[in-house]
Amino acid sequence: MKHLLMILVLGTMLCACAAQFSLAPAPNLFREGNNYPEEFVPESLRTASPDIFFVTDRVQEKGSYGSRRSSSMAFGRAQVKFGRDLAWDELLERTRADSNKKISTLWVPEFEEIVRFEPTPLPYVREAGFLNHVPEVRATYDEQTKVFQDALREKMRQTGNSKVLLYVHGFNNDFEDSVTSLAN
Repeated sequence: MKHLLMILVLGTMLCACAAQFSLAPAPNLFREGNNYPEEFVPESLRTASPDIFFVTDRVQEKGSYGSRRSSSMAFGRAQVKFGRDLAWDELLERTRADSNKKISTLWVPEFEEIVRFEPTPLPYVREAGFLNHVPEVRATYDEQTKVFQDALREKMRQTGNSKVLLYVHGFNNDFEDSVTSLAN
């Protein structure tokens, strides 16, 4: 019984040590009482649990992506949560320049690969003195590219915004750190 209690305490301590990232302070522009105009945020993005698209060439390990490289890229969606169960209005209130409420933590409760591309370099064949990709492999790669493009187009349609923010994290970052930095 004593060992079981000790295991439970250690397990709880390990869970409490999970990585969490704090929300960045409001930019100086908004510290003088001028808050970011809420009407600039499309309705579909008014959430404390935004989806972040990602592309990675890392190998999936233990429910995340590790530091080892893969020969193929993955495109997916990660959900980032600001706080535990915040509503949009609560998150907005916490980011106001005049708010004295506690800053939320950021975490990644789930992610999914939408498509994993063919390994690169794509295989090729020599035909009539020219190098050409193997047609079946190239067709699969083109289909995977279409899935990627369609997902981006759909999100742009939902938000009414045709701009894409591309964030390239540093070499010494893990998956959760890079996704929450972008969300922040």
